[in-house]
Amino acid sequence: MNIETIEQKIGEREQRIRDLSITVIEPEQSIGPEIQAQWMIDLLSKIYVNHGVTQNPQGVIDAIVSGDMRCWFALDVDNSPVSVAALIAQRDGAVELGRAVALQTNQGVGGLLMLTAALDHIQHSEQPLVAEVRMADEFHGVHSSHSTQVISFGHIGLHPHALVPAFHHGEPNRQEPFAFSSSRKILDPEKAFLADPTAQVWQATLGLMQEFAPSIQVEMCESGSLEHGWTIVQEKPFVVVVPERSTTTNLDTTLQRADNLDAFTLIPISLSSEMAGAVNECLRLGLVPCGIDRSLDENGHPQLLMGRLRQGTMLAPMVQVPNALSQAQSSALRAIDQQFRKQI
Repeated sequence: MNIETIEQKIGEREQRIRDLSITVIEPEQSIGPEIQAQWMIDLLSKIYVNHGVTQNPQGVIDAIVSGDMRCWFALDVDNSPVSVAALIAQRDGAVELGRAVALQTNQGVGGLLMLTAALDHIQHSEQPLVAEVRMADEFHGVHSSHSTQVISFGHIGLHPHALVPAFHHGEPNRQEPFAFSSSRKILDPEKAFLADPTAQVWQATLGLMQEFAPSIQVEMCESGSLEHGWTIVQEKPFVVVVPERSTTTNLDTTLQRADNLDAFTLIPISLSSEMAGAVNECLRLGLVPCGIDRSLDENGHPQLLMGRLRQGTMLAPMVQVPNALSQAQSSALRAIDQQFRKQI
């Protein structure tokens, strides 16, 4: 991340909004957590109609009170909120740039808040900045993610490591593609093992993986036999399934349960040689290799992410901003998106 670039872009947006009578409210300005939570929920509801955050107001208040979420707001001349962006602490120490929304697009207000929050993080923390960068095009009344991509990839310099249609918005309710991204690439991972790394199904994910973990080595190994079952460890905002030795429930049964809980299921699997059989089982049932996690497993191996959309799910179209990413990254994201569309 380049501080000079971010500061320059902040200055440009401050010039753009000079005549809009906008007031920026920063976390240190002691606005009550209940007010901040209501502002955030109102803004997200106006744009997305359905948003996971709006379903848990007390959780938003608690996160603000604890300091796990720090919010920047923009108010108009009537002191009504028109935009928000936030920094949210993650369990692994990273900090997410999220909850970003603006009522009016192309004015620069939303971008100003995102860039200001990002700069605050860079100046006060050495932890990685991460984001779930929305990749959806304009669809059924919800605006395009064009500006978000320009800011996240072009100005802040985040690196995508997976593409997942994990979150749902709008009316009608639809899934949207998001690029899981981080400011910090993976350095010096242990080898990744696949039963057949030359198979067509791996090309997109390996391309994305090699951009995010440039020194990664991928080797062929025997798939081995399964010595575990599968269990659901998360239900919201999307389902997460993991291999579990303490259960004998097969993956097919677990995925049927997952489909009843949410439209999207994610399975993270270590790319150690011991888990090659689990990866093949996911492929057999049609899961899409959609990238890798930003963190390594406990032994230093990359963690593959595999996803599944419930049949019949509505999926918003994806759009990519020209030149925001490398050609290899753009091609990989496009190919993964196409694989998900084949599922539905």
